[in-house]
This record gives sequence, structure tokens and C-alpha cells, in this order.
Amino acid sequence: MMKHVIILVILLVISFPAY
Repeated sequence: MMKHVIILVILLVISFPAY
């Protein structure tokens, strides 16, 4: 469960600057 949450957070952090 934790791993999935970490992956989602990383994706969001990477997507934010891309915007």
C-alpha cells in the first residue's frame, strides 16, 4: 500500500513542474 502512495506522490510532483 505504501509503495503505491509513494509512486502516486512522485507522479504528481513530476507532473506539477511539467505543467
